[in-house]
Amino acid sequence: MYWNYRRCVCLCLAICVWSGNGTGGGSQAAEESTKIAVSLKGQKKTPGAQAEQKLGPELLALMQAGKSLKTAKLVGRSQQGKAVVQTDKRRADQLFMDREQFGIEVSSDTEDFIPIKRLLLSYEKGKRPTDASLKKAGLKVIEDYEPGTYLVVEPIDGDGITVETVNQLDEHKQVKRAFPSYKVKLSPPKPKAGPDAEEAEEPVRKRDPAKRIEERNLKSSYIPSSLNIANVPQPRVPSDDRFRDLWGMQTINAPQAWSSVTSSPVIVGVIDTGIDYNHPDLIKNVWTSDRGTHGYNALTRREDPMDDNGHGTHCAGTIAAMGDNGIGVAGVCWNVKVMGLKFLDERGHGDDDDAIRCIDFAIANGVRVLSNSWGGYDYTPELQEAIERAKIAGVLFIAAAGNDSSNNNGRDQHYPSSYPNDNIIAVMSIDPDGRPSYFTNYGFESVDIAAPGSNILSTWPGRRLKAISGTSMATPHVAGAAALLWGHSKFQSAHWKTIKDELLSAKNIQKGNGLEDLCVTGGILDLEFLAGESATPSPPDPTPVPAIGVLASTASAKFQDPKCVTGDDNLLHVQITLTESSEVWIRADTSVQCRADLNDVSTGFFNGQEPGKRWQGSARHASLTAGRWTQLHSSYVVTLEPGAHDLYWKFWDEEDSGQKLTFNAGAMTVIAVRATPK
Repeated sequence: MYWNYRRCVCLCLAICVWSGNGTGGGSQAAEESTKIAVSLKGQKKTPGAQAEQKLGPELLALMQAGKSLKTAKLVGRSQQGKAVVQTDKRRADQLFMDREQFGIEVSSDTEDFIPIKRLLLSYEKGKRPTDASLKKAGLKVIEDYEPGTYLVVEPIDGDGITVETVNQLDEHKQVKRAFPSYKVKLSPPKPKAGPDAEEAEEPVRKRDPAKRIEERNLKSSYIPSSLNIANVPQPRVPSDDRFRDLWGMQTINAPQAWSSVTSSPVIVGVIDTGIDYNHPDLIKNVWTSDRGTHGYNALTRREDPMDDNGHGTHCAGTIAAMGDNGIGVAGVCWNVKVMGLKFLDERGHGDDDDAIRCIDFAIANGVRVLSNSWGGYDYTPELQEAIERAKIAGVLFIAAAGNDSSNNNGRDQHYPSSYPNDNIIAVMSIDPDGRPSYFTNYGFESVDIAAPGSNILSTWPGRRLKAISGTSMATPHVAGAAALLWGHSKFQSAHWKTIKDELLSAKNIQKGNGLEDLCVTGGILDLEFLAGESATPSPPDPTPVPAIGVLASTASAKFQDPKCVTGDDNLLHVQITLTESSEVWIRADTSVQCRADLNDVSTGFFNGQEPGKRWQGSARHASLTAGRWTQLHSSYVVTLEPGAHDLYWKFWDEEDSGQKLTFNAGAMTVIAVRATPK
């Protein structure tokens, strides 16, 4: 009896200690919950190392911690890049004591953590994991994104990713990779005392004509003293009433380049918060589809990219604000089409998988340059693969290096700018003195070039202008420069690699100001090399392009050495094999020179199954001026049935002049999109 009494007393005391609140009152059904930040010791975070991993770093950390925390759940990622794990406090304390045994680092710093709610599961084509097997792992499929062959999944109960889920994914033979769908947010530079901390916001004003003479007199200041002025074309100073405030344009010698080229036939996609496509300084340069839309909104899955933040409109203005129109500012390229690709919301927050959708929309709709003023420190394999798809389609990808004053060659790399895809140009920022901006990320091996990014004035929603800072502002200077280069007669048929090589060439870079050890080129973007005589580019081709769908196949062909042709001739040939009915987008470019004027030449596409029969609607006519290079550009969309197709781009001398014509270089790209997604 005595023994039983003592046992009851001890049991009651234990229950009180377990359920009490320290004052003897209240009760809890479960242990107190807490959140901790966990990471693996010595974990490599480079793209190469992570590409070889099946599980993302947060999932690996949870799996390792799960050897002790059996009931733990992954709920987010800390500001320091660690997995935020929710578990009971007693087990968390025990894990902290056992951290060396499990090879992990543990901290309580989870303030302002970024939630992780979804995973991206990639798989081999034709080997999709079944819904039943994923349900067994506690997951439900939200979407099967076929262009990237990955599934978007989330926990069935919506309450965090469990240790058991991660263990099953690790053992699942049909899951190629499992990474979180990371959140992205705009991260402007932290405030600093002085001009860089100020923001100027003003409405677009009418130009004051009295300033014209004064501004014209500024031209000589744009010509470097080391050059022979007699041999340098006069800079072209636009009439825009705020051009004097665009120190960035003057630094990159844009007025010198404008003496020869101000327009481009390419489309520039701005992946960001959208674009105010009604802004008076942008409206004529906004891309418009045959459906009357201006881009894509990945948040709504609709084609309305109206900007509700301002950041994307600012970037678009630096690229393509209309020049010499008497109001506002001037972009690097005065006449080029910009496409709004919205994946960031009004707060500047978004998801990597929505950025992927924007990239694929751009590919399917003929974009040649993508401007990306956003990023973070999380590696997403599916995003890297989307950038590779863009490369195959001939797209140059310009990306901001980040605003954390950190070295992107270090342990924490900034993405997408640090992905190894060779169609990426990573951009750091300089201030008006040509020095690195106080906030800019850098990297001797991982960042390519510097461009103006401090206190940059550009367009802002609601007919306004605004000056802000960041590598976000430096990036569109380079994107606009790429478009301008494609508009020059020497480069209108160039491959993206040629454009990149020219922009980063040592002979075209402004050296100095301590940049030698901070980026690959060791210098600042400089467009002065574009100065000189240029042919007038053809207007952008109005041909519609296929709507976004499932990418079925791509192919391309080119010639780099000059080609001499007399009369009609096939310029390029591409063979493509389709497994199902597809919408096929064909684009071809070259430059041609003749000895005597020709009033009518044409190009067009035809299928080898019907030799010489040009597809109706693919004909493009042009007139040639003796001794000048003229761009020839064609694009066309056709639906083709399954099978092998030989596609030709042909030139016709409609006057049968018998002239010998010289074609400088040429490229032809074919992109097939499955017409009816399954």
